[in-house]
Amino acid sequence: MKKIILMMVCLLTGCSMNAAVMYSGEKLPRKDTAVVSVFGNYGEKKVSLRLTEVDGQPVPGSSNFMTYEVQLKPGKHKLKYYVWHDLRVSSWKEAYVETEHNLQVGHTYFPDVEIKDGRQANVWMVDKGENYPVECNHGLLASNKYPKEKCK
Repeated sequence: MKKIILMMVCLLTGCSMNAAVMYSGEKLPRKDTAVVSVFGNYGEKKVSLRLTEVDGQPVPGSSNFMTYEVQLKPGKHKLKYYVWHDLRVSSWKEAYVETEHNLQVGHTYFPDVEIKDGRQANVWMVDKGENYPVECNHGLLASNKYPKEKCK
């Protein structure tokens, strides 16, 4: 419950969130990387998820909700998500889900999730295409003034 409250406070008050660069070498412009949103919050489904690892490496700032996206070199990556669902005031169910995705240069990806039979979480990536506005990231959208209608 503390994690959910911390996340909501940060989203609503605009805590300083950052992008994490998770590759070695010189930092590339965002448009030359594959971008993955760290959070997915789906109130209508009563489920949320958070990217915790990329290729076995922890996502910096993910556990305290300070990272809104990771920038990766394009190609295949193993992604691990922490999923919590059936959200209630004082309880929820949780699971870790590992997936593999082939990410393209310049594209932004948002995680989505479906819970089957109340226990199995299925996670996939929604490709938002090339040059998706950073302001439309789930982690930033709730706390900024960017017109939501520009985000599809």
